[in-house]
Amino acid sequence: MAKTLLQLKMNGSEIKRQVLGGSYGNMVDELYRKCHVKAADFYNPCSVVNVLLADDDVLSNMALKKIVESSGNYRVFPFYNGLSASEFYERRHADVNIVILDVEMPERNGVETAEWIRKFETAQQLHHVSIIGLTGYEAEDVKKQCLQSGMNLVLTKPIRRAELIQVMKQFVVCK
Repeated sequence: MAKTLLQLKMNGSEIKRQVLGGSYGNMVDELYRKCHVKAADFYNPCSVVNVLLADDDVLSNMALKKIVESSGNYRVFPFYNGLSASEFYERRHADVNIVILDVEMPERNGVETAEWIRKFETAQQLHHVSIIGLTGYEAEDVKKQCLQSGMNLVLTKPIRRAELIQVMKQFVVCK
């Protein structure tokens, strides 16, 4: 249903009005307005994008999960430390299309987790999944360390919804 509504939204309001009509069409318009994300931002080339998310802050983890899952065909696998995320990736790497890691976490921080993922992919001769780092620090040395660990991009918190969705669209790897 959501995919159909998205296709209708992307094909223009006239088609949507003809098919949905009346108050239901208005409700869909209102939903899109409240989300502040254009329908084109929902597009992804995979049928479902599986996101491995690791952030030790419970509220950040929940907020990121909600932002991602409400933005289209995304399924989030949330973890609260890098070690658990690494163990999941080892078992289910074929199911993961993108990884989002907080830089500061217990039991294995984001930098260590990214390094572990890259070593695992190399040892298993796997294609590299995109890794997006999240940090509260704007210092260039932190971002440089993240990129050297194998992350593709580092975003500074607080994360804006539109920015996160755009980055995910850019870096998602369909398998």
